This record gives sequence, structure tokens and C-alpha cells, in this order.
Amino acid sequence: MPNRVQVIGTMHKQLAACYGTYLKSQDGRFLVKNFKSYYPKARISEVKMLDLVIWQTRKAKPATSPKVRLPKNRLYKNLLEEGGSKKPK
Repeated sequence: MPNRVQVIGTMHKQLAACYGTYLKSQDGRFLVKNFKSYYPKARISEVKMLDLVIWQTRKAKPATSPKVRLPKNRLYKNLLEEGGSKKPK
């Protein structure tokens, strides 16, 4: 039976392959182009751009789950709008 590290490594490789395939597609190129035009000073990878878009577009959790609200773009505001010169608060 594979250990936890092996399973996580396999899952990471599969996810990286999916992201890579998507980013090479027409939709992926569109996402990156528009992300870069909206956040011209962002210093993040194309994979991170995709990750942020997926995170922002996920479905809302059911009303029975605890509500956790993060301020919109708080964690990445500096990274996206100021080019990453300062640490986020």
C-alpha cells in the first residue's frame, strides 16, 4: 500500500498535468491574457492565475456549513495590484 507522501505526490502530478493542459488550451490562454491585462503588475505564475480564478468561481457551500468569509482579494491585493513589493497585512 502506498504511503501518504506517495499518494500526495501522485495527486500533485495529476493536478499539474491538468492545469498544464488547460493553460495550453484556447480558454487557458484567454484566462491568462485577461488576467494579465486586469492585473498588469502581478508577479505570479500562470498556474497561480488559474488557481485564483478557480478559487473565486467555486460554488458557495451549503447554508448548513460554517461560513468563513475572507475579505475579497485581501491575501493577494499587494501581489496583484502592487507587484508584490510588500507583504500582505
